[in-house]
Amino acid sequence: MKDIPLPDYFNEASVIEYFGKIKTRSEMIAEMPDSIIPMDFHLYKIEINDNFLEMEIDYTWNIFGMSYSGNKAVMKKFKKIARDLYSYYGVTEEDIINKTERYSSLVTSLSS
Repeated sequence: MKDIPLPDYFNEASVIEYFGKIKTRSEMIAEMPDSIIPMDFHLYKIEINDNFLEMEIDYTWNIFGMSYSGNKAVMKKFKKIARDLYSYYGVTEEDIINKTERYSSLVTSLSS
């Protein structure tokens, strides 16, 4: 169930079937033992009204990501928080040499 084809959005039965397959896949993943895909995944979310900042960290796979959305004033605050977090979690020399996604995310954050 790696790739589930998108439904016909104009066909209710197709959409219901699609969501059923997504739910089944999620349940199968949840039942997988840690020995198959070990993870230490954490998801943090800051919400201010309809605005949000999400940070994903997996300490086993050394993954760090962030996204945020909101009105202009809140986005300015989230941008500062994101820069601080990217700077705190940083990148390794290996990330820089291999130009990993983590390195690219830091560069993007600092240059925007």
